[in-house]
Amino acid sequence: MSAKGETPWFSAEVRPAREGVYQRNYGKTEGLGIVFSHWDGVRWGLFGYDPAEAERVKELSSSYQSFPWRGLKRPTTTQNSEAGATQTTEGAGK
Repeated sequence: MSAKGETPWFSAEVRPAREGVYQRNYGKTEGLGIVFSHWDGVRWGLFGYDPAEAERVKELSSSYQSFPWRGLKRPTTTQNSEAGATQTTEGAGK
């Protein structure tokens, strides 16, 4: 992983294992560069300039399904049912 918490880049032929928001490299297409898109397990949603925007437009299918992508490392919250405590850990993926 990079220092910023991203996975390496994957080619478009490799599909993400989990649904969620990923970074995609549009390169010079439409002058976009690196943006965020939601993967629903079948197709990429329309891009957003941040993860929240990508979530908002995820129902709209991207015209570009064959760009490289990478996962983002983000904190995840787990609940300890016995102690009633919440623990935050770093997790890869979305």
